[in-house]
Amino acid sequence: MTGSTQTFGVAEPAHDSPEFRDLMAGVGYLMFYWTLLDRAVLDGIKHLRTFEGEAGNSKARATFAERLAEWQALVSQRSRRNLQTANMLGDLASQAERLNRKRKLIVQSFTGASHGNEEGGPAIYFAEAGITVPRSAQMRLSLPELHALIEEVRLCRHAIEGLQKLL
Repeated sequence: MTGSTQTFGVAEPAHDSPEFRDLMAGVGYLMFYWTLLDRAVLDGIKHLRTFEGEAGNSKARATFAERLAEWQALVSQRSRRNLQTANMLGDLASQAERLNRKRKLIVQSFTGASHGNEEGGPAIYFAEAGITVPRSAQMRLSLPELHALIEEVRLCRHAIEGLQKLL
């Protein structure tokens, strides 16, 4: 990556630009809407457990992937004979898993941000390092791509809530 990538702690005037502030606000909005999606899955688990007659406060799984798998299993039990609901459930679970991977990459592998450069507009950068990859491959997420990701998280949450209402 070129020298245009900036990290936190670097005091540069560009960090005060409206575009850069919009970018950082976008990361905050992503996290906010992610918590709402996670809450929708947790609420679904609680509702389905209550419906099944489980008393008391059952403990929810620790990771989002575990909660999603539990929610998927509970919904599957309720909708065994409904092929349409099963298809919706599979699509939603796949979408939520993909969004979770992307969110984790952004949050846990954040390497920097830029206010804009020859690549166009402000962007955040994150790197995926793995055992099979000797070097990190840095990825760029522009402000419009971040906004699209936020919208996808919002729509996934609404779809999860909508599916739960069908049960």
